[in-house]
Amino acid sequence: MNEQNRNYEPLSLGPSYRTGEGKPREQMTIGEQMSAARDRQASFRLEAEVRDAARKLDLSTREIEDLVQRARQEFVILNGEPRAIRTGRSEALRNAIGRLLTVEEWAIQIKERSIRAVASVLSSPAWAEKNPYRRESWNLTEQMRIQRRDPALAARLKQEA
Repeated sequence: MNEQNRNYEPLSLGPSYRTGEGKPREQMTIGEQMSAARDRQASFRLEAEVRDAARKLDLSTREIEDLVQRARQEFVILNGEPRAIRTGRSEALRNAIGRLLTVEEWAIQIKERSIRAVASVLSSPAWAEKNPYRRESWNLTEQMRIQRRDPALAARLKQEA
């Protein structure tokens, strides 16, 4: 079957997670039990890969947990390998070369989207009056968050203050 034409289902870690469609474990065949165990192991590997990729991107603990939750929704396990899928479309995501997207590439894309979203919010007129470096809206926590995510934006906000 062609890789592009496969229908994928999001990774779910609920009680019926590929375990014979909700059957109690005692009613599953050996093959179903083995398949369920293999898929659980693959999901653990996926989570570990996501956490490693997030640490390389220097994300905070909360951001790592959010990324792991998102990975559970955006990845499927196919033949023991994680595959990123386009949300709501059931098609595998591919990189610029046309290969299947790796966990690290996916994490980088998510971080870049997050930074662009934060930058667009921070550059909006409503945020201009809440510059965390200004005396009237001083916020050290927000300063550190911006400094960590986007040092160039932090420098610009410092100059504006």
